[in-house]
Amino acid sequence: MNWKNYFLYRVSTFIKILKQWANHPGILVCFGFISGIIFSSLSFFIFICVTALIIRTHKILVLIFTIFYIIGSLYTLKIQDIINYANVTISNPQELNLVVLEPPTPNLYTQEIIVQIDGTYGYAIGEIPLNVKLEAGSKIKIKGSFTYQDSEEKYIKYLNSKRVFYKLEVDQILAVKNTGLIYNLQTIRRSLINTLGRSLGGESGGLLNGILLGTEGSLSNRSLENLKQTGTTHIISASGFNVMVIFILIRSTLFFCKRTYRNIVAIAFSIVYVLMIGWFILPALRALFMLAILTIGKEFGRKVSNTFLILSSISLILLQYPFYYKNISFQLSLFATSSLFIFSPSIQSWLDRNKLPEILSENISATFAVLIGTIPISFLAFGQISIISPLANLLTAPLVPILMYLGLLLIIFQLTELELLAKLAIFIAKIITSIFFKIIYTLSNLEISTTKSKSIALLFLISIILCFILFDKNNIEKRYKG
Repeated sequence: MNWKNYFLYRVSTFIKILKQWANHPGILVCFGFISGIIFSSLSFFIFICVTALIIRTHKILVLIFTIFYIIGSLYTLKIQDIINYANVTISNPQELNLVVLEPPTPNLYTQEIIVQIDGTYGYAIGEIPLNVKLEAGSKIKIKGSFTYQDSEEKYIKYLNSKRVFYKLEVDQILAVKNTGLIYNLQTIRRSLINTLGRSLGGESGGLLNGILLGTEGSLSNRSLENLKQTGTTHIISASGFNVMVIFILIRSTLFFCKRTYRNIVAIAFSIVYVLMIGWFILPALRALFMLAILTIGKEFGRKVSNTFLILSSISLILLQYPFYYKNISFQLSLFATSSLFIFSPSIQSWLDRNKLPEILSENISATFAVLIGTIPISFLAFGQISIISPLANLLTAPLVPILMYLGLLLIIFQLTELELLAKLAIFIAKIITSIFFKIIYTLSNLEISTTKSKSIALLFLISIILCFILFDKNNIEKRYKG
């Protein structure tokens, strides 16, 4: 197959996929709603409708897209009106009822909290004395004031994307109530963090806590910087991967039950896990939505497309956080997931055909697929990329699920007082974490680990894309010969 035929084949395949999307009511509903929230412009709406008519989409389906595009646009306008109405300053101290939404971030003498103010749309950020015992789910009654925050500063824009619009000033704490489901789950999470920290100690405990429970507080600044330079910081943040592992683990443990019961219990445990690590970790919440939609679809005998999974989960997130699409974390998560679905199969197919072990082909294909989608976003957001990231992720990726399973086993052994098995798990975990840190430390100290050069970043991205095209072309040639 020559290059002309390859590109013609890919263009025709793309048009075919567009037609499939344009004739899928669920995809049109989600895409219309998301487009209305993000764009809310007549020109974009006309462009999509004209494209739909060109590829011969049924007029009723175009109407469905139109209705949900309008709904998305009106929803955004309504939220914007609420925010504009809320653009007020409560300067005189008054009694306020608050609910803590995220685990407090300790500083030297205070702790930073993000709270819901009763009767107010959006959230507030403020500081409270360090000696006040708080967790996500805690309820506080204070005397204080809050001011609306509107700025072009990156941190303020980041907070606004998560509905944090206010700066809270606390004059007096009147009451603290530490009860409720969320608080209890957060207390369990804190207990598990302490258990892993005491069992493994130091950096090893910090790494396992990051992988399993999404906290980086026990890791040193040096380790965090090394993770950043090697493009592996995602490893220590609870994400969709963690939710998927919990779901698979519970589902496989209940192999003796009927499929429906296994799925119900696995989804229930996944929900509890997300509530425990924090429903505010939106990539994990999006993964939970995707798993739930996929599982429900299978239960009803329906094949759920990857496109519908992604769009439906985004729609559910934007219902609660309509400006979250501006968040870099959301963009990286979205592009990473989409790239994984789009590019990984072709790369893995080529690697499998060349007799590479499955565990290696999966890691290599996933690593390079994710890089295609995330490099442009990372460079635009942070002004640098990690050149060594593919190698770092390739070497550390197989260690992460092992450490996660070891962490779960260690917690079980500690709770059931199986000391011998707990010591064995600790011994193995320390060996693997030492290997992990050795890899990260060695690669981060290479002179070529990161670059801020636009030319090198572009060349790096083009090289990865060219590799994918070569893999893909080779796959298609083999398919034609078959």
